[in-house]
Amino acid sequence: MLSRVEEIALARGVQKKITLSGEKIGVIVVDSFPALGTLAALRFLEWLQENPEGVISLPTGKSPQYFIREVTRFIAGWREKSIQRELAEGGVDYNCQPDQRGLHFVQIDEFYPISPEQHNSFYYYVNRYYLKGFDLDPAKALL
Repeated sequence: MLSRVEEIALARGVQKKITLSGEKIGVIVVDSFPALGTLAALRFLEWLQENPEGVISLPTGKSPQYFIREVTRFIAGWREKSIQRELAEGGVDYNCQPDQRGLHFVQIDEFYPISPEQHNSFYYYVNRYYLKGFDLDPAKALL
């Protein structure tokens, strides 16, 4: 079952859904990392509206850079008309600004034996881009 965000993305014809042999979950294919970041951000915000105290574990590294940028942009500009239009066109209800402070974050990996305080550790990344960047509650994080 597709979410509203996914249905709209597919209806636009820019993306396509494929199901690989043996897979139970379909895949939506996009044409670029920025497009993936935007679609993932919209879907994340849609999910967050439905699960304000949900548990998340998000990726680190270069892959999620556009996702992080887009989530941050949408949240920071939530009350701006241009952002509201983009959210609505993407399938997100802009009348319901999500409160990400209720989320619980679980860090799933770390480089060993480097110190978590090093700038290239997952701990550092999670703190910088997710806890601070998404304004998540550090008390609800399992790091």
